[in-house]
Amino acid sequence: GFSFRPVQNLFELEQALRLVNESYARRGIGTVCRAGMRFSPFHLLPGTTTFVALKDGRVVGTVSLIEDSALGLPLEDVHINEAVLQRLGGVRVAEVGTLAVCSRYKGKGVPLMLYNAMFRWAIDHRKVSTLVIAVHPRAASFYRNVLFFSPIGPVQAYTKLNNALSLPLAVNLARARDVFAKAYSAPGLKFTVDQTCTDLFDFFCSRHYPHIQLPAAQARWSADDVLTHMARCGTSPHHLSPRVRRALQLD
Repeated sequence: GFSFRPVQNLFELEQALRLVNESYARRGIGTVCRAGMRFSPFHLLPGTTTFVALKDGRVVGTVSLIEDSALGLPLEDVHINEAVLQRLGGVRVAEVGTLAVCSRYKGKGVPLMLYNAMFRWAIDHRKVSTLVIAVHPRAASFYRNVLFFSPIGPVQAYTKLNNALSLPLAVNLARARDVFAKAYSAPGLKFTVDQTCTDLFDFFCSRHYPHIQLPAAQARWSADDVLTHMARCGTSPHHLSPRVRRALQLD
């Protein structure tokens, strides 16, 4: 009964951002603001794709793929040197961010399906070479041992998230398929999705699932969309720097 795809309109994006705000508040790394969501220019950039898990027409999970741009990457707030080094490598870099799942659907495999959609989109549609992510050290084992991310810098305090600890990780997507094929070929590492036996190589790189829907192109936000969203967040365009205004095509 779930479906997974990029957002198609501003209403879905704002459902996703409200879910993120609620999730962060529940985890103690944010507070619920009056509008129920915080304005972030990164989510409105042409190179950002926000994915949602839908159940009965309602957004119950989300994750975003934020490609490097004139605004940089969100993790540069605390991991600027690491981001610069990735960029200097001459590769196409994108950051995974704002993962959130409705508490009612935790333990249902929703994050893994969101990551499936995001991985396929990054590799096949956007030609991303390197994925970076900033995670709490407690969550790092999943990314390191299951998805083969590697640390690229030391743990820092993320000031904007109530000083939560943040560890920067990266994975080379150009080699991901080969790494997954080698690591997950053992018969004892299989699991079931949609009543079908699979492994993580088959799951991420081979088998296609009808409830993961990837369009030819992601949604693009007009200047009116940006201004409408800012108003709903209680933010004025006059508070934006010239660099952010240019990136959002408001000038």
